[in-house]
Amino acid sequence: MTDIDCFSTQSIRSARGLEWDFYTLLDRITDNLHHYAQEHEAPLDSVGVECCGVDYGLLDAGGKLLGLPHNYRDPRTRNMDCVVSKTMTHEEIYRRTGIHFMRHNTLNQLIAERECDEKLLERAQSLLFLGDLFHYFLTGERHVEYSGVSISQLYNYLTRDWDGEIFDAFSIPSTICEGIINAGDVYGPLKPELLRKLHLNDGVVAITPPTHDSASAVVPIPKVDDGDLAYISSGTWSIIGLEIDRPIVTAESLQFNISNSGTALGKLMFTKNIMGLWIIQQCRRIWEQTKPDLTFAEIVALAERETPFRAMIDPDDAVFFDAPNTPKAIETYLRETGQPVLAAQNIGGIARVIFESLAFKYRYIFSHMFQASGKRVREIHIIGGGGNNEAINQFTANVTGMRVVVSLPKASAVGNAMMQLYGLGAVGSLQEIREVVHRSFPCKVYQPRDTDVWDKRYTEFLALLQARASCSFS
Repeated sequence: MTDIDCFSTQSIRSARGLEWDFYTLLDRITDNLHHYAQEHEAPLDSVGVECCGVDYGLLDAGGKLLGLPHNYRDPRTRNMDCVVSKTMTHEEIYRRTGIHFMRHNTLNQLIAERECDEKLLERAQSLLFLGDLFHYFLTGERHVEYSGVSISQLYNYLTRDWDGEIFDAFSIPSTICEGIINAGDVYGPLKPELLRKLHLNDGVVAITPPTHDSASAVVPIPKVDDGDLAYISSGTWSIIGLEIDRPIVTAESLQFNISNSGTALGKLMFTKNIMGLWIIQQCRRIWEQTKPDLTFAEIVALAERETPFRAMIDPDDAVFFDAPNTPKAIETYLRETGQPVLAAQNIGGIARVIFESLAFKYRYIFSHMFQASGKRVREIHIIGGGGNNEAINQFTANVTGMRVVVSLPKASAVGNAMMQLYGLGAVGSLQEIREVVHRSFPCKVYQPRDTDVWDKRYTEFLALLQARASCSFS
């Protein structure tokens, strides 16, 4: 697999809030398609786009985009959960959708949309999730792919369709719903005028991968034995999950706020989102102001030289969700929780606290997931860019007592590519996809070390979580 281009997906701030720079991203995609046509003699068969799952765009009757799509971190959703609970109980919504409660859920975003002054919902004819929106601009067709729909908190897993009663309860017009298609389906042929403009060959189609990037990332995990699959998709978010065949919707899974969402080829994810590398990314953004050449590899190296277990944080404490200065927020958190205080400019010390705390949180979440599902696993697969962080990988093995298998730093891209091949008929099953990936990409294994020391510190972490339980957003 060869990368043609890598580019930032940073959002922009406008009078409307935090938005995706959608048209710039679309131009970058089409520029790369043009580049392919110029540089490669082989005809292009298909394209597909996956990205974050809960964000969407609204189209009017003429197919015009009604404003740029909001980014899920836009503060407009801050108090929407209170609005939700006044209209329908969490138990009822979870019974219908199986989806966890987080402030950025599509349901919350649409309620915020309904309450703003723009009245876009009144003018909207179609809702397309972000991946579907790119496919629409490439093909002119309107569908929504299942994995994106399944995490919206607007999909009823029992009826396997949009939940009209939820739309009605929150005064969201169900007329914006488009038909649901599955990963591996042809979304549509690229528009003839686009093929001519980009000098592409005829016959190029958009084949939809799981448009939710985390769902796409799970598809190619190179596990080929018969055991249960446990994984961490490690990126801006850490998506902690088990692969399941049918939803697990119980009082226990609701209590732990565990989500059931779709992937591809009949599989589901039993998942919990926690704050992942967003925290260290935001720290680096501040540290770069005085150290502009600071790399993540240097941060990891500094952390590995630090004294272990000087302090700990709950990565899901609300103060870290959108803190303007994350190192300072951590310094304040440590002071308020009575721990040794690390100065905000102590790069290695702060990073070590983050990495150890993420590993502790992984164990905490997996313990609840195993309890709710009845599953037991022998190993944990880490995929995504966070797999490059060897410190977190080893810490995860140490605290869970299980071996950790790391592969596929670009798992969502590999999953997308494999679903293109599935849609084209080159591979015929999920098992075949995983066997191909297993033969094609290397894995690195981390064995547990010092588990007794980590067990003792984990007890202290549990006490910290309990003391600040009301502050966690997950």
